[in-house]
Amino acid sequence: MHKQIVSDREKAKQIILAIIQESGGTLYGTTRLYKAFYHAHLFFWKEHKGALSFYPVVHMPKGPGVDQGAELIRELRLEGKVGVTQRPAGDYMEDVYKITNGGTPDLTEAELDSIRKALGVVEDKFARHISAESHGPSFETTVDGQEQNIYLDTLSDLEFEEMKARQARIRDLVSQVFG
Repeated sequence: MHKQIVSDREKAKQIILAIIQESGGTLYGTTRLYKAFYHAHLFFWKEHKGALSFYPVVHMPKGPGVDQGAELIRELRLEGKVGVTQRPAGDYMEDVYKITNGGTPDLTEAELDSIRKALGVVEDKFARHISAESHGPSFETTVDGQEQNIYLDTLSDLEFEEMKARQARIRDLVSQVFG
């Protein structure tokens, strides 16, 4: 069991490395990093009918985020794979992530393609816009710190409403049977 958790964690780090690499080796902003991670999973799910990773995406105050993302980045820094600096961005400081000599992700072309598509969603946008666009059903049905079932966000509004109606019918049936 523990080996799988470590494997999921390492896969998440590979995805983070690839996001930075596919941004030309430099990525600006933690929001952009976290939302690219989220969108890459959705693209992979839609196009390959599978999970890019099983690493948790959690509800954060402004949208989906990488569970323990700061810790993963710290590990990548300690491993010499990523450098982190800051730059002014309006009224605040923005993290700048750079691939270092040791940072080469080990992902398939299909995985990298999903990451490239995710970067297309988040590039050249302000953090507040990127965050607002990521508030799908999985975000709306969770609270801060809770793992999101991000694959709900691949459903159309109609499919999501139909699923909620089926769940309500099932709850009613269970209540009738078991009181």
